Amino acid sequence: MPQNEDKSFPGISVIVITKNEEQNISVCLNSLMKQEYPVDRWECIVVDSSSDKTPEIVREYSSVRLLEREAGFSRQRNEGIGAARFDIIAFTDADTIIPETWLRGIADGFATHLKSAGLAGDAFPPLETGWLGRCIAAVGHPAGGAIGLDANTELGPGGISFVPGCNGAFRKGALKVIGGYDVNFDTGGEDIDLSRRLRAADYRLDYEPGMAIFHKPHG
Repeated sequence: MPQNEDKSFPGISVIVITKNEEQNISVCLNSLMKQEYPVDRWECIVVDSSSDKTPEIVREYSSVRLLEREAGFSRQRNEGIGAARFDIIAFTDADTIIPETWLRGIADGFATHLKSAGLAGDAFPPLETGWLGRCIAAVGHPAGGAIGLDANTELGPGGISFVPGCNGAFRKGALKVIGGYDVNFDTGGEDIDLSRRLRAADYRLDYEPGMAIFHKPHG
């Protein structure tokens, strides 16, 4: 059977970009290894630009592909896309905890939103972040407060405006059509720019509640 023929479990390439994440990467990868999804229908690629022990830790996971590349959010994301085996590309950050149903949520989301080029999910703060994190999680703030309140709000026929880099999934074909991520965005904003260019090219982005994750607040 061709690798993308199984419509119940479409192939998904998970890409994690890292830079000096030795304190976080094990928690992220441990959660990914618990996915309730056929092991032959997904892969994990870590694209790393660290000077700490992050790559040594990643090498302990035999099923994870490690690419050591030049630093830069967009460059690293593009390297991951180029190395991906599957037609659905999912991105998350090293400082996240991924529920066991995440990949299933992505697959269900694309099955529901047949015209979508990209899907965004919530990124709640872990409960141990304190009362503010619990309040944000209870309200359901998109991306745990990392992005604007209206980012995952439906815009009518056009879907949503923004897919965050910490929790987004795309059809690889759409990413290739627009040329991937703009390498001028080295340290942030690349996800906003990509979302804008996808929408400008008449691609649709949608919100998928089934692909929520936990993401440590910044700042």
